[in-house]
Formats: sequence, structure tokens, C-alpha cells
Amino acid sequence: MMRFLQCSIVEKYRFCVFTGYRFLSNSTQKSVTDSTSGSNLTNLNIKDPLKVKKAKNVVKSKKDSVPEDFFKPVELSESQEKSVVLRKPIPKNFIKETLLPHLEHNVAYNCMKFPPDVVLQIGIAYSKLPHFIRQRSIEDALVEAFRFRMTDYSASDCIQLLNTCLTLQGLRCLTVYDDIVSRLEVPHIFNSINSLNRLGICSNISRILKHSQMITDPDHTNSENTGNNTNSNTESSENSVEKSVNVSDRNFVKINMYNDKYNVSLIRPWSYIVKGYRDKKIASLVERLLSFCEERILPQLEYDLKSFDSDELTDLLGVLAQKSERDGATLDFPVISILMGNIIRLYPTTSLLNSLSNLSSLCRLKIRHDKFLSLVLEDLRNPLKVTNIYHKHLSRCVWSLARFDLLNDILPDLMPHISRNVPKFEPSCFARLSQVSRFYTFKDEKTHKDFDNQLLKVTLFLLTKIDTFGPKELTFFITGLFCMRLLPDEQAFTTRTPTEIKPKFEKDERYLTKSNKSSNTLFVLSKVLESLRRLDSEFDLLEIERLISTTRSFDEYEYLLQMFPESWANIINPPEESS
Repeated sequence: MMRFLQCSIVEKYRFCVFTGYRFLSNSTQKSVTDSTSGSNLTNLNIKDPLKVKKAKNVVKSKKDSVPEDFFKPVELSESQEKSVVLRKPIPKNFIKETLLPHLEHNVAYNCMKFPPDVVLQIGIAYSKLPHFIRQRSIEDALVEAFRFRMTDYSASDCIQLLNTCLTLQGLRCLTVYDDIVSRLEVPHIFNSINSLNRLGICSNISRILKHSQMITDPDHTNSENTGNNTNSNTESSENSVEKSVNVSDRNFVKINMYNDKYNVSLIRPWSYIVKGYRDKKIASLVERLLSFCEERILPQLEYDLKSFDSDELTDLLGVLAQKSERDGATLDFPVISILMGNIIRLYPTTSLLNSLSNLSSLCRLKIRHDKFLSLVLEDLRNPLKVTNIYHKHLSRCVWSLARFDLLNDILPDLMPHISRNVPKFEPSCFARLSQVSRFYTFKDEKTHKDFDNQLLKVTLFLLTKIDTFGPKELTFFITGLFCMRLLPDEQAFTTRTPTEIKPKFEKDERYLTKSNKSSNTLFVLSKVLESLRRLDSEFDLLEIERLISTTRSFDEYEYLLQMFPESWANIINPPEESS
């Protein structure tokens, strides 16, 4: 019996080891709840042993120690100002006088402590600053940090380092390029290089070669002293004669160069260009870069590009053309020769769109490929392929063929397509075709008049849409008007003698109303000036400078600068700095 009572007590109360309190078990709480169902549970005097009572004396002592007026809000009198007090604004010279010096000091003395990816990002950002803002000490410190962190960089980081180091410090520190090549030659790094990385390596090495050529080539130094030293000119001419002789001896150019496989190495043109280096350090660096490309990069790149389709090859050639225009790169021809070999191989399966894009890219690269040009002309003579040609591609094609001096051979076949696309041509297309009309030599006067007649129709059609143009479209349209001489010169403007614009329309050309099928130069000028005032706030500085330089390139229209918006006055005629 005693044992039973002990067990029931143990079940009813449980003991907490941490607090020392006893509390009801779950079964006991349930029995209490069942027994009191329907009654007011708040009347039960069940104390929670875990709930610690607060000392009331402490609270009272705190309340007694704080004065009663402490919690009341302060009432402002009417004489006091009820306004928000702001901090002082950041001074205008804070970035130039405080922030940049602090950052530059931190980079110059602590960049060795930064993580490798942070150092690379700082170097990329600093290389994009204008050269007159950058400091040589910081550039050298970043390059030393690159060398210190070289073992932490991947293949793509090393390719970025080639570009960044060349932009930052040129060829002051040659050892960093040796370190980058050594890092790329590490087996696990080299195996991670893809096709685009190989293209980047070749592109950056071509930039390094061009930069080294500018430093060491005697032709650059002699050209600066033209007229001062006649002996230097004779020496340069003798060097050019020797170069031409060496080119013929070495079989520098072959007719079947694109079909031969390394009978003449594609890297040899680079080797020939940098043959006469006087600086031994630069010569050894160039030799290492060339051997690395010749032995390990170009053969693998040629193998990789064989798996590319025509669309990918077209995109790569377009990227190289864009880079050539932006950076002035002219030594990418080993890569371009590999690309063109694959483009010719895949030409039967290439669309006309990609062929015209490749034609435009070669024009921007200033490279004439006779075999490719003959294939493109063959396609343009095929009416089945040119039936639904896009108007932008048509204008770009005409402009590129004019640059290659091949437009007279194909223009009779393209004139019907130009006539059909008159209502579809945009201001950019009009600007390209107008340049062709002004600067290209047509084979006869009749062809030139027919071509100009189509451009006059384009002018009248675009004139009806000039109110919807943005700054870029208006700039293209004005450029086309300059080339076509469809604006009055200064004498015609002062005497108010307009020239009539009235092209010949066919019966089936009904995209313009009768009132819009003729105009005059004064009316066109008024519409242009009205659009310039309307878009005054939308023009940015670069677009304004581009339009001003274009206007100044045409002497008969330079007087129009006085009629441009008044807000452009300081850009047209910059104020002289007071000494």
C-alpha cells in the first residue's frame, strides 16, 4: 500500500532538475481539465512553478528615482524654430580632394592584402580611367599585385590580365607578361582554355605586338621628323625596299593560303613584322608570345573552329571587325585567315544574310577577299535569293560593295530591289546610300541619275515622318541631306531662292500623297531646324559633338551652326579659358 502511494505521487508530481520546482504531469493536468470542463478555469488556484515573480520593490525604487517630468514631451515655445536640422551637404570637391586620394593611397599601399579577384576588378576599373587621371605609382603597384597573386588566377582571368596590363602600363614591366604566359602553360590551366579564350589570347597578343611595334619601329620615329632630316626618309625608304624584297623571297603570300595547312605558318606575318627589334628584352618577350601562339594556340583554334557553324563564324568575324574599329587593331589577320577558310568551306550552306554580314565585316576590317567577293556577287545576281532581301541589309550591301569598288558590276541587278524598298528605308539606310551617291564613281551618268532619283523619293518619304524621329535618326537624316545637297547653301538661304525637289514617280508608287511628292530645300531646312529645337533636351553631348563635326565637314553648310539650338552655343564655340 505504501509503495502504491509513492508511485501515484511520482506520477502526479514531476521534479525539474534545473529549477528545483515541482509541476503537474500531463495526465494530472488532463484530469483537472476534464473535471472542470464547463466551469471557469480562471478561478482555479493552479500556480505555475516556473514563473518567477518580479520584485516589486525594485520597480518602485526605479520609479521613485526618475522624476515625473522626465517622461513628458518637451513643449516648444512659439519663439523657437520648429524645423528639421540637416547635416551639412557634401562639398563639391569631396570626390576629387578627399575620396579619390584616400582610395588611391589605400590601393597603392594595401593592394597586396586584397583578394585576387578584388585586385583584378580594381585594375580593370582603374584602366578605364583617362590616362591623365591615372598615377604611375598606382599602376605599378597594381601590376606588382597581379604578379604576387598570379597563382590564384584562372585562364579567363589571365586573358583579362593581358588586356588590363597593356592598358595600365604598356610595356614598362615585361615580366608580368612572362608570368601570365607561364600561368597559361600550367597543364590544368591550359586544359581549361576554350575556343573563345584562344581568340582572346590571339587578340591581346596582336595588341601587344602593335604596341611594341610603335615603340621600336624606326618608321614611326622617322615619320614624326619628316622634313627635318632627309637622311631619315631615305633610310626608311631603303628599309621598305628591303622589306618588299624579303617578302618576295619568303613567299609571304600564297594564292591557296586558306586551303594549305601550315605550309606557311599563319603566325609568320607577325614574326616578320617584329623582326627588327633593337631592344633585346622586348624581342625576347615577343619571341615567347609568338612561339606560344604558334605552337599551342593557333593549331588548337583551327581545330576548334571546324566545329563551328556559319552563324557562329559570322558572329566571330563581326566581333573582330567591331574590335578593329574600337581599338585600331590591325594584326588579327592570322585569326581572320582561319575564320575565312572555314567561312569559304561552309559557304554552300550559308544564308545570304550571313554572307552580307561577313561582307560588311570585311569592309570594316579593310580586308579584300576576292574569292569570297565573287561568291557574294554570284548570289546577288540570283533573283531567287535576293527577292525578299531586308532593306537594312540591302543598304549595307550597297555601301560595302561601293567601298570594294564592285558596285558598278551589280547595281543594275539591285536597282529593282532598291526601288521596291523606298518606303521601308530608315534614316540610317538613307545616310549610307547618300554617301554612295556622293563619293562613288558610277560607270555612267544615267545610272547615277536613276540612283539619285530613288534617294529623292526616300527623302520625301522620310520628311513626312520627321516629327517621330529621335536624336539618332535625325542625325542620320541630316547627314544624308548633306551628302545629297538637299539643303540650301548660305547664298541660297540669304536670297531665299530654294531648289525644287521633285523626283519621277511610277504609276504604281502610291506610298505618298500628291502634296508630298514634291518639296524644296528651304522647306526641308525649316523642318530640320524645327526638329532640332524639339529634341534639344534629348540630345546628349556625344550626339551633339557628332552632329557639329559632321556639319563642319561640309563647307557649304557650316553656316547652319548658327541656327542650331542656343543651348549648344558653348559646344559649338567653346569659351576661352581665362589665364
